[in-house]
Amino acid sequence: GNNFRGLKNQIKRLTKEINKSDIIIYDSFKSIEKGIKEEKPVCFLAIEGADFLENKIERLQEIYDLGIRGLGLVHFSDNCIGKINTDVVSMVVRAKINKIQETKGGLTDFGREVVKEMNKLHMEIDLAHGSSEMIFDVLKISNQPVIVSHTGVRSIQDFSRYLTDEEIIAISQKGGLIGLWPFYFRGKGMKDMDDFIAHAKYLKNFVSVENIAFGSDANGLPGAMKGYKFEKDIFNIEKSLLNVGFDKKETSKIMGDNMIDF
Repeated sequence: GNNFRGLKNQIKRLTKEINKSDIIIYDSFKSIEKGIKEEKPVCFLAIEGADFLENKIERLQEIYDLGIRGLGLVHFSDNCIGKINTDVVSMVVRAKINKIQETKGGLTDFGREVVKEMNKLHMEIDLAHGSSEMIFDVLKISNQPVIVSHTGVRSIQDFSRYLTDEEIIAISQKGGLIGLWPFYFRGKGMKDMDDFIAHAKYLKNFVSVENIAFGSDANGLPGAMKGYKFEKDIFNIEKSLLNVGFDKKETSKIMGDNMIDF
């Protein structure tokens, strides 16, 4: 209803502002080729949280027609598609006492329909914030790779927003991407560059550099990792990877090439 109308208006306003600049809005891989040729940045439009669908599958086509090419199935609350992996109250209030509660539950019937429709539209499926059951449900259905845009490795730190080894293997076996998230909040997450590097090394050795991406999430917000706060600090990440033994090709893959090829 009103929320969906508001979302469409936001997309239209954003698109209008972008079109005033030299930025190219991503439509297909040809957009990237154009950006490289003309030396212009390319903007990939995505939405985090599909609450706006409200069990109406036709809305996927509507946002696609407005330029949206990626969708995070859930965000801070359960919706008509499935379950989140971490209760927000638990994340904000209980993190300090190390009692974050992980939620349970997989894809709904409508969620399965959404995954199939996104495959038809060749939209990027983002499973960040999704429950473990939902991740495996999507992987069974989807005929294309998925991304978990901002997360980490749970074997390094027991944080419910991070992926288990089983999830990492399943995602990588389908050619998926795992975005490393430079975030730290109340004792959870990556507090500094050393932590970030530890997660990158783990994934390189456990699966492959081909499955690693940089998952900035949001810039300039409280909770940013030490050494990374704004987009200009991305060079700190690149430098740190090179300093610990990732070669130039591997570093380029993590910092963007894997995402371009995705």
